Amino acid sequence: MATSEERRLANEAILEIERVRSNMRKNANAYKQQIGVRTAVQIATVMKADADQFQRRLERLRRGFTTEPSRTKLIAGMVVDGVTRAELVADHTELNDAAQAVWDATITTDAQITTVADQILANVTEHETLLSKPLPTVR
Repeated sequence: MATSEERRLANEAILEIERVRSNMRKNANAYKQQIGVRTAVQIATVMKADADQFQRRLERLRRGFTTEPSRTKLIAGMVVDGVTRAELVADHTELNDAAQAVWDATITTDAQITTVADQILANVTEHETLLSKPLPTVR
């Protein structure tokens, strides 16, 4: 049986993965919406800064997955939730690869902004969330 600390660490990791996923997708849409409002250089600067921050957040998680005693505690907590380390690593890799692709991309035109944003949306899987659904009407 996992301790409350182990469950909390696993929950924290899962939630952060999903927050990064959601933030990446929302930002990709925002980049495209800013075309015509801001210059390509301004948008590209934000895109690179965002990619850097996503990689920092993901690096913090990677350290938790690979450094003891966090690693053992995370795995114990994930077992309770039915989440495997392989699933979290796959999600982490998907997000890190997307952030790295933005960082590596040449972004100097509106067309390149659209292309990179569309690549994020294509490569970062959208997950359903209960909190994004409209609240039900209560009578």
